Order: sequence, then C-alpha cells, then structure tokens
Amino acid sequence: MRHIKVSLYTRESGSRRYEGQAGAGLSIHHNLGPAIRIDMGNAQGQQPCVGDLGANPARTRPAEGMASDRQALDREHHQAQDARRCQDEYLAEIEAGRKPKTFRAHKVSLRYFYECVGNKPLNQISRGDLLDFPVFLREEKHQADRSTYNKFENVMTFLKHFDINGKTLKIRAHDWPKFVEEEPEIYEQDVLDKFFAGCDADELLLFEFFLMTGMREQ
Repeated sequence: MRHIKVSLYTRESGSRRYEGQAGAGLSIHHNLGPAIRIDMGNAQGQQPCVGDLGANPARTRPAEGMASDRQALDREHHQAQDARRCQDEYLAEIEAGRKPKTFRAHKVSLRYFYECVGNKPLNQISRGDLLDFPVFLREEKHQADRSTYNKFENVMTFLKHFDINGKTLKIRAHDWPKFVEEEPEIYEQDVLDKFFAGCDADELLLFEFFLMTGMREQ
C-alpha cells in the first residue's frame, strides 16, 4: 500500500493564522481508524480504488464498481417514482427515436395501463396488476385479442426499460394474452378486374403501384 505524507497545520480559534506542526512528514497508517485511502493505481493501468484505511484490501471497491452502484441507485430511484412520471420520461424517448406510429401505439397502451392500475410507483406494480390489464382491455376498452396482446407487450417493454421484467413479476409465457393469427384476405383476379374497372386514371396508377410493389404503411 502506498503511503501519502501530509503536512499538518493548526489554527488558533478566532484567527486566520496557521502554524505548521512537528511530524509533518508522517505517513498515514491504517490504525488511525476510519479514514479514506486513495490508491492511485500503477503503471500497468490498474483502476484507482477508494476505501477505508482500516478495511480489508480485498474489499476495496474499484472505480467501475462504484459506477455500477450509482446505476443501481438510479434504477431504484426510477422504480420508486410514480408511474405517470416514468411514462412521461419513457414516451419522450420513444417520440425522439421511433416512428410516430410506434409512439402513438405506446402512448395509448400506457394510458390504458395507467387507467387500469392507477398512479402507483413502479416498484409496487404486481403480478396481479399485469394479469388484470388484459381483462381491463377486453371488458372496458373492447379490444380485440391481437390489440390486447400488442398493448400488453408494450407495457412489458416499458417496465423492462426500468429494469422490471416478467421474471421479477413471475409472469410466465402462459400469462400473456392469447390471439389467433388471422390469414390475410386474398383478392382473386376477377375481383381485381372489377375494382380496377371502377378506378379513374390517378386511382388506377396508385392501386397498381400498391399491387405491383407490395408497398404498405411503415
């Protein structure tokens, strides 16, 4: 362990005069009780460490460990905040980095979830709240099975953003809303012929473009 020499000065009460004391070159030793030691690292690039002088060196925390602790505290801080505040923060990120359609879908999903469970802190959201949400969507909002699934998925993505995942809440695969994937409707050629026969020149150009390219909204 590297020892740091310090100079000791005292100041008479009520004055601004400082006087140096004998023993100014003494090294700091671990038996002085709780004090802070700063290990400056070495030439091989070891990270600086901070800890108690009286602590076991094996328990000294590296700088990256302290950063990890700060991140954990940030997560706990967010999880203790009410749902509405976290929703606003999350939606601001979605709006800034995703497509408008995606933003609108998440906004509606979180608004419905807020209506269902109320403005409780995220760390108080329970398994029961998530199981009640699909029931709320079907019975109160009259959502189809696929829409219910999509909104449930959006809420789970929101919670995961704040490090609250399905495993933490004991949400299993069978707890997710179920839906049946519908087969897309197929237009036969005779139907297309009748449709195109009723189009004007601009409509014909537009719908033939859709037919030939398979273009869709994204």
